[in-house]
Amino acid sequence: MSLVAPAVILSLALISSPANSAVAAEHPTTYAESSPQRLALVVARIVDQEGAPIEGVEVRLIRCEGPRFRATSLAPSLVPPVPGKADTNCREQTRTTGEDGEASFPSVRVGLMGVDPRASPFTYVLRAEKDGYEAASHVVTPHPARNDVELVMLRGGSLPLELLERAQAAAATGDFGAAEGAMSEALDLLFEQYTASGPVPEVLINWVRYLAHLQVQGANMAGARESLDRLLELDPYDPFGLRTLGILAVRRQDWEEARGHFGLYLLLESDRADAWLMLGSLLVEMNELDEAFEHLERALELDRSNPRVYRSLGMAHQRTENSREAIVNFERYLELAGDPPDAGQIRAAIEALRR
Repeated sequence: MSLVAPAVILSLALISSPANSAVAAEHPTTYAESSPQRLALVVARIVDQEGAPIEGVEVRLIRCEGPRFRATSLAPSLVPPVPGKADTNCREQTRTTGEDGEASFPSVRVGLMGVDPRASPFTYVLRAEKDGYEAASHVVTPHPARNDVELVMLRGGSLPLELLERAQAAAATGDFGAAEGAMSEALDLLFEQYTASGPVPEVLINWVRYLAHLQVQGANMAGARESLDRLLELDPYDPFGLRTLGILAVRRQDWEEARGHFGLYLLLESDRADAWLMLGSLLVEMNELDEAFEHLERALELDRSNPRVYRSLGMAHQRTENSREAIVNFERYLELAGDPPDAGQIRAAIEALRR
């Protein structure tokens, strides 16, 4: 019997949900190796609802450092940017799409050398406008390589931005019920425009993610599962959807369902410590300790500053009755996490292991 309850990994995991962008690094070495200042190439491809490229679209790549962007720092891909709204301290580049519907932005700043780009302050939004149609991307945190983002143009006046802003305002005050209601209404209107035979607009996927996020925060787990299932119908390989469904399955102690979601999440995000951590922590709970250690050690190689890795390693060593290593990892967890919600429980476990 574990002295440390597993539920804490869930609450902490949701707080630090990884950015889930549609960005695909097609050339992960060539561009990065020639970019000692950690620069990226961002390529925006603008298409209509049938998937055809659109020429002559003005595309803006915007980097903002104002309150709207800072508010999304915990989960930057969740909160949709509002097209047309002014942010403070913004810089932007503008390009026009060619016949292939693409607009390229070279030399985009990613972050400081030696800093994980996912933790860097340099986040961006793509906006596109032409003849009354517009598109807005999720918040993009580019990798130091080529990044491709496809945007589907919609009629500008058709986006229910007032409902989105109402949902964001309600969420900011902790009224997640009102936020969910406004976001659900916004999505109903947006789905009426969705052409199932064409590409899925990024704004649609992003808003479904945001609704699921609001439902989890408001403890509406049944509603969150429904939204996440809807999300995976739009994109069966959405990392945020897979990760969050895995977390909800762990809360129900449905280990096998969680393992399926986390396993696919890891296949998609194998360069992220979080993906190895989620499956590794689950394997500890399933008492598959040899495999758990492999996953957690890989997570540690990718990110030695993540306190949750040390917590899960402590639990694994505790189960193998390796008291010394369990204590070392639990103490490192407390050192890095500061004052986590389970601090008292972890300290009690350390004292018990010292006896």
